[in-house]
Amino acid sequence: MEKYFKHINYTAEDIAAGKYEAWDLIRPMWLVYDIYKDRARYEETVAQFTPAQRRAHAWVYYNNEVFNGGHQQFLINSTGLIWQEALDCMKMVGAVKPAKNLRKIVNAFGGSIPFDRKERMDAFDRIWDADCGFAKLLSKCDEEYFDTDVADEIVEMLTQYMCSHPQEFVLEGDFEFFDD
Repeated sequence: MEKYFKHINYTAEDIAAGKYEAWDLIRPMWLVYDIYKDRARYEETVAQFTPAQRRAHAWVYYNNEVFNGGHQQFLINSTGLIWQEALDCMKMVGAVKPAKNLRKIVNAFGGSIPFDRKERMDAFDRIWDADCGFAKLLSKCDEEYFDTDVADEIVEMLTQYMCSHPQEFVLEGDFEFFDD
């Protein structure tokens, strides 16, 4: 896979006209974001992107992690750092059931999941060890998420939102890409 730089100019007019799919509008983030160090590093690497692009990217990443290994995988991996953006995206596009589902997990953490991975793991272990049904909650949330057909609808929901709110996805600059 070879990396290269490409100049992009996503205008509100082109976005509203449906010239781009959801993946096109979040793809520039894929190689530059960093969730592996800490929240400050993540913020630094995504500063050039709009909040809406960040949310859309987070939901796609969340979706991939949950379908790959459930909410437990999402939370214990570095991806847990972007839980808030994923939740905000679900709310933003009107994905009510998935948002309520993730909110149940957030509530199990006391209303907020730590962004710091060590703190998140410590909190996860405390909740898990308390034997308060956390494992069952995660399993139930996995099932509910899978049952929403979100995997099939996420791109459509994001694309519809992007077309009706194009100004939130305008972006111009040189970005690193890779050959697919």
